[in-house]
Amino acid sequence: MDTFKDRLQEKIDAALRVFDDFARYGGVCHDISGKYRPSVGKALCRLCSVCASHPSAGDFCRHAAVSGAYHSFAIGDVHMSRCWLGLHFLVAPIAPHGEEVLGAFEVGGILFAGELQRVQHDMMAKLSALDSSDRLSTRVNSLQGLDEATALDIENLKVFMRETMFSCGLLDPTLFEANRTSWRRQQRLSDVPSVTSELAFGEARRRAVGLANRLLEVMESGNVDDVEYVSGEILGNAVLAVGGAELGGVDGMRPFLLPAVSAVLAELSRGGMSWSACAVLMSKWMEEMGSAGSVDELCSWFGALCCKTVSGKGSGEKFGDIRKTLSERLLVYLNEHFRESLRIESVAKRLGLSPSSLMHKVKEETGSTFSRLLNEARIREAKRLLAFTSLPIGEIASRCGFKDQSYFTKVFYGVVNIKPREFRGMLAGMTP
Repeated sequence: MDTFKDRLQEKIDAALRVFDDFARYGGVCHDISGKYRPSVGKALCRLCSVCASHPSAGDFCRHAAVSGAYHSFAIGDVHMSRCWLGLHFLVAPIAPHGEEVLGAFEVGGILFAGELQRVQHDMMAKLSALDSSDRLSTRVNSLQGLDEATALDIENLKVFMRETMFSCGLLDPTLFEANRTSWRRQQRLSDVPSVTSELAFGEARRRAVGLANRLLEVMESGNVDDVEYVSGEILGNAVLAVGGAELGGVDGMRPFLLPAVSAVLAELSRGGMSWSACAVLMSKWMEEMGSAGSVDELCSWFGALCCKTVSGKGSGEKFGDIRKTLSERLLVYLNEHFRESLRIESVAKRLGLSPSSLMHKVKEETGSTFSRLLNEARIREAKRLLAFTSLPIGEIASRCGFKDQSYFTKVFYGVVNIKPREFRGMLAGMTP
């Protein structure tokens, strides 16, 4: 079965109708391979409609649109470009399942004030050279009837286009927004000045604490843009510190992110999250920071952490509830309720699913099982208690939701590969 033709045409037609009915400009859709004729909206200008279907000019249109679609996918935003004739167009990728770009959806025939007079002669020459019958060049006159666009028009059209792509199922919003966040973060990091020997370790450390305080302040304001900006400064400081102190890569950056991570936790605690839940969450975050294998992965994790925290303010939702995927919502729920006697039936009902659907989705998204995720949440708390308290093993087992100490030891060994008592002894041996 052909994915593009058989599964997406109905959604493409729906998006084209939306633009025909509610926008000043019509749309045109290309598949990546060029195997099919483009789908054209009724409101598209006559020159663009004929050009998109022309045997030669159509390839020029498609190549420009596909190139713009890949760029749009990379930056996580609708992209503005020029076609081979000099007209502006907006383009977004067709990527309903996330990572694979299947096509390009463009809105074309856009002119700014006074542009037609400047480009008309060049357009006529290109069209006449391409088509000696003048079938295309005669369509240039249709541009005289187009409304001239303003910068505000374009920004509004970008928002409308993005929402249309999401609502019609042509673009996965979660991944697209993640790409946008990653791109903006990379842009901010690229603005960080070159690392010099003048940046001392102590200076970077003091700056990390000051930026953590600023992060807490902007989180209290609830402005996502401000949070993104300050988190970018925090990452930039960490990058500089790694170079200045020659600590090296991800391992060197982590200490300079810890004050900011603590600030995020303080904001959650101030919002009503219990101290025990905060402790479990901090343990989880430390593990996630430790598992980041590259600078970009660590930056992505930290940026998402800050934005997700502030996005939940004022919504009446807990931190975990703003996450997109089922597995993330499940992990947050398990981290807050692992002490209880949890059964998959009751948790599935809490998340609005049947037990079989929960098992299937969790397996699909994480490759793990409900029981394993629950045990991992319990063992995280057990490791914390073993490390920072002198509680008996049986008491720790009970506090972590295990009714039987021997079963707790078995599960702990299965996750950590050593027994609880050996784990505590190992930590004790590491203490100076």
